[in-house]
This record gives sequence, structure tokens and C-alpha cells, in this order.
Amino acid sequence: EMMIVTKKGQPAGLLKVRRGEGPGVADLFVYMHDSAAYQLAGVARGLRGLIKEAAAGQSLRSIVSPVAPWETGLVTLLGQCGFAKAGTRREALYTQSRYHDVDVYVASVASL
Repeated sequence: EMMIVTKKGQPAGLLKVRRGEGPGVADLFVYMHDSAAYQLAGVARGLRGLIKEAAAGQSLRSIVSPVAPWETGLVTLLGQCGFAKAGTRREALYTQSRYHDVDVYVASVASL
């Protein structure tokens, strides 16, 4: 788990990478405080670098990232990093007093 900070040292977001389901798979969670930051090219470059570094020491083959329906900025960021939509988990998230579908995005570590 890492805090993402601006050049001035201000907190900007949170990055979490943890073991996923199955060997060689990790789950990625990204949250940016300012939704406009998802679309900055520097954020995508930095995220790719962090993922590569995390994957290097753990023999990871793929990274999986769940995305809630309202996280459109995250979809843009993941696309800039080489992730592609792999499917949808139906009613996988319970929040705001109801269930929501969650899209799943996947990237091969070799393609980053």
C-alpha cells in the first residue's frame, strides 16, 4: 500500500497492490482524491512504473483491477496503462443501500 503524493508533498491518492486469486496474479486498487488527476499523463507513467517495480520481485504475470460504475476516471487511467476490460462481476459491490456490478480490468505485466 502506497500513498500517492504531489510534487509538493501533498497527499493525492492511494495505491494498493495485493495478491490476487491464483498464482502470478495481483489485485490493484487505485484512488485519486481529485478525479481530474486520473487523466494526467504523469500519473499513468508513474502507475506503470510502480506496477512494474512491484511485479519484478514477485513473479507476477497479470494485474487485475476492479472498477465501480462511477469510476470513469479510473477506467481512463487503466486504459492509458495498458489495461483492458476482461468482464463484469454482477452485483459484486454493495454500497449506497444496493448492489452494483463491477467491471474487471486486466493487464499483462509483460505488456506494461
